[in-house]
Amino acid sequence: MLYKQLGNTGLFVSELCLGIMTFGPSGQQGLDHDIAGMDQLTADSIVEQCIAAGVNFFDTADVYTQGQSERMLGQALKNLAWRARTLSLPTRPPLISERRAECSLKQRQKHTYRSVVYSVFF
Repeated sequence: MLYKQLGNTGLFVSELCLGIMTFGPSGQQGLDHDIAGMDQLTADSIVEQCIAAGVNFFDTADVYTQGQSERMLGQALKNLAWRARTLSLPTRPPLISERRAECSLKQRQKHTYRSVVYSVFF
């Protein structure tokens, strides 16, 4: 696996990144409702294969299957007894177009802060 330095952070991430938008139940509202539908056992297998191949970069967002994809990735890492400190798990707040109604700047800032705190501490 080839790795690239992420900006000037000193963090090296794999050139391949696994996007986890498909982790979680199908049929939910949101931008991923047509492509989701992966169960936990399948997610565990995919994550295990990626880590074995050297992937250390997983794309997440709390809008993927309404947060279920992030929970499933966490469960997969727990099931595999993996040390999360060796992985890069970026997340992002939803885009305006992903929200059902327009939000004020203050609401978006609050959501962004909450997303970062939950990503880091939970």
